[in-house]
Amino acid sequence: MLKEFESYKKHCNEMLQNVEKVEPMMGKPYLKINMGIGDFESLKHQLK
Repeated sequence: MLKEFESYKKHCNEMLQNVEKVEPMMGKPYLKINMGIGDFESLKHQLK
């Protein structure tokens, strides 16, 4: 179980490294994840 947690923690840190804050001139700031669609779908499947 500890190994699974370490793996989950590693995946979360990798995803956080790909997040950037975008501040448009008009509108509210938002977060953007720089990740390919395949990587996103894989992550979504792993978390189910």
